[in-house]
Amino acid sequence: MLLTEVPIVSVAMKAEEKHGVDTHMVIEAVARESSNNLDLDPALVDISDVVWWVEFEDQIKTFDSFDEVEKFLLVEAVASKEKSVV
Repeated sequence: MLLTEVPIVSVAMKAEEKHGVDTHMVIEAVARESSNNLDLDPALVDISDVVWWVEFEDQIKTFDSFDEVEKFLLVEAVASKEKSVV
């Protein structure tokens, strides 16, 4: 699967719906050092050539697959404002 085929915007929108649009979130695809395709157009990069860097409020995590990113943002992550609501 190419990087351009990953539903990043869809997952980000779902995360905003869950946590609020003011919650700090960053999703970045970072080229693996072992990647042979570092000089290619980003539209031609395969997802096996990247790791995922995610910031969620004060947490920074890296993931090997986008499925892990999606699970973290939509299932595991809890925004600080959600933590304070009882």
